[in-house]
This record gives sequence, structure tokens and C-alpha cells, in this order.
Amino acid sequence: MPPLDTRRLEVRLVLPGGEERAVAIGTAPFVVGRGRDVDLRLDDAAVSRRHLELVREGGRLLARDLGSAVGT
Repeated sequence: MPPLDTRRLEVRLVLPGGEERAVAIGTAPFVVGRGRDVDLRLDDAAVSRRHLELVREGGRLLARDLGSAVGT
């Protein structure tokens, strides 16, 4: 696996209806969830308040579950 290019990291979302949106990740850890204190807020009942975090580890970007009810 090639090393992580940290110049521009982004998450690509596919929204209902097929629309795609890119969200830049400025820092890691980057927290995703429904709560007001997260970096990317998703308004969906299936998403926990603090659902997951993206972290850099050894040149890779990893997603870690933060104890969400449905898992990540």
C-alpha cells in the first residue's frame, strides 16, 4: 500500500439520490456523527452522536468505531 498523501485528505459521501459530495479532512482524528461537537455531522437516525473517527496511523487512514449501536 502506498504511503498516505497528507496534502489533501477527503471523505467522499454518496447522498440519497446518488449525489456525491467531497468533505475535506483538515486534521485527524476526524469525528463523524450526529452530535454538535463532531467534524462531520450526519443527520440520520442510524448514525450515533459520535459514530466513528478517522485517524492516521503508520501512513494509513483508519476508521475506528466509537461505540456506535449499529457498528462501523
